[in-house]
Amino acid sequence: MDPARLPELTERFRSPGGGTGIGLSLVRRVAEAHRGMLAVRPRPRGGAEFVLRLAPARPRRGSRGGPHDSLMIGRS
Repeated sequence: MDPARLPELTERFRSPGGGTGIGLSLVRRVAEAHRGMLAVRPRPRGGAEFVLRLAPARPRRGSRGGPHDSLMIGRS
């Protein structure tokens, strides 16, 4: 899996069997909306690993909780 293909992989598509490929498109939009990033890395034994990083959350006014970092990894 070439990381340069990520823009192509995150476009919506309709398969010949009638399915819709919107999963990575939605993940990309979540990353963009939350000041995050989406990356793809090839796995040594085949397949790929998709990594979604979101920016730390801004604490709500009056909240005692601090910012946190979110990480989600998906493998194919």
